[in-house]
Amino acid sequence: MAAFSEFEVYDHFIGAGALGNPLYSWWNAVTTVSGIDDDGNAHEGWTMEVVCGDPDDEKDLRTVSFSGPVIFAAIAACASGHLDSVGQKLAEECTLFILRPEYTDFDAASADSVLQVAAFGEVIFG
Repeated sequence: MAAFSEFEVYDHFIGAGALGNPLYSWWNAVTTVSGIDDDGNAHEGWTMEVVCGDPDDEKDLRTVSFSGPVIFAAIAACASGHLDSVGQKLAEECTLFILRPEYTDFDAASADSVLQVAAFGEVIFG
């Protein structure tokens, strides 16, 4: 497994634009951020809390904590092939991220799926 930095995890998955994108309305708000500088660079140990939930049920909200290790665990889960809610293309891209992150480029949709696995344990929406 290649070494990766928490910056790479942040850049590929938070930086892809799923959070705050109106297409992904289950991500309601980022409430707390630490370890991200004013230029948007993530540093080791970065964290953020995100309010998320079912866009059709205003009462079904929860706050989840994202960090490099939490998202990397979701990447590994997606790559494992054991989640029925993860398609083959995403599983392959996550496997490539684990092996060679510099050769991957996640768009907002695929990053959203990984973030859903980090938050909910599976892809629920989309």
